[in-house]
Amino acid sequence: MTDSLRAEAERAALRIVVSNVVARLVVSQTADPMERRELLSRINDECKLAANHALSTRAGDDQRAFTDQVFLALDEFFKGITIT
Repeated sequence: MTDSLRAEAERAALRIVVSNVVARLVVSQTADPMERRELLSRINDECKLAANHALSTRAGDDQRAFTDQVFLALDEFFKGITIT
């Protein structure tokens, strides 16, 4: 197994773990499906604020593109969380 394949597998496993933790947190906060969706949205927004703050020190034209990529990744991550 190559190092890049191993790193990709580790990131995938970590995404699953974090998704499950976030889902459990949301379920523990409310039983209402709409409130759960709103809470996930707020958590996503908070993650974006934190990422934007951390990335604001990065100078140049690449900063906006990089920030947009991070935001897209966060959106995809939170879309992948399903609570049944």
